[in-house]
Amino acid sequence: MKPAKIFLSYAREDKEKVENLYKQLLDYGFDPWMDTKRILPGENWERCIQKALQESDFFLACLSKNSVDKRGILQKEIKEALEIKKKMLDNDIQTSTRFAASSIKLKRFFEKFATDFFHFC
Repeated sequence: MKPAKIFLSYAREDKEKVENLYKQLLDYGFDPWMDTKRILPGENWERCIQKALQESDFFLACLSKNSVDKRGILQKEIKEALEIKKKMLDNDIQTSTRFAASSIKLKRFFEKFATDFFHFC
């Protein structure tokens, strides 16, 4: 089974902490997507982000003190992720074996690393 793709959305000020999250997700067997890791110089970053959002199994908004009062790409990504979810049928989301297995694995990941993430902000 392919590893679940997780889109990481964050404020630039949180880049270092999100890079740590990216590495931990990768080590845990997920396929995280982070712009600074996946977009190559010269690529159309908006198109890359759109494609990654469409292909992701999960969307993880990394909210912090730095991001909640800020307007920009993070809010745009959240809005787009919600639009993608709206277009999906309930069966598309809930009956996928890959989704179910990945959801359990992701839940275990956050239980294991919960202390780190509660101190993220």
